[in-house]
Amino acid sequence: MNALPTKSLKYKIVVVGAGPGGAAASIDLSQRGIPHLVLEKSTFPRDKICGDAISGKVMYQLNRILPEASKAFCDQAEKREVANGI
Repeated sequence: MNALPTKSLKYKIVVVGAGPGGAAASIDLSQRGIPHLVLEKSTFPRDKICGDAISGKVMYQLNRILPEASKAFCDQAEKREVANGI
């Protein structure tokens, strides 16, 4: 575990958790130039498998908040497979 900083930190916005929601919030705040702090209990990068598919809703949100990442993902056609759901 990392030691806490000895100096005082002051932020008007603190994002708790760097999961999908926290990361999206942090990206949005950064794009707006709003100073903030992200707190996460885990060490990154980490090996965490969240599932074997990315839904259309996820791609829509990724394209909305970080279009260049969405494009880079879609450009990797050899790693992509489209399947109909049940």
